[in-house]
Amino acid sequence: MCPWDHERRTGVFCYECHEELLHNPVLLPQDVDRFAQLVKIRGFSERNKSAQRHRIAGRVRLFHEVIERGLDVLLEEAGRKRQASVGGVQPGRDLTQI
Repeated sequence: MCPWDHERRTGVFCYECHEELLHNPVLLPQDVDRFAQLVKIRGFSERNKSAQRHRIAGRVRLFHEVIERGLDVLLEEAGRKRQASVGGVQPGRDLTQI
């Protein structure tokens, strides 16, 4: 059972997004190292694979949490920049010089 209730749902993606983003995401070594740190902190690491799947399920959920939080932060930053530029003030501009 899917923890996000997405069973039997479909989506349409362009070929490049489908292949590169969904099937072959590019993770840098430092990304994997940092994720491994989170896995250990959250208690999802294991030396030997067991028949129980709760740790791998925890790693999958954690990976989605990382993506979700990263998207939230970046969208929030983009919204602040947009608001600042709409208000006539450009991001990073020194207001004391106006």
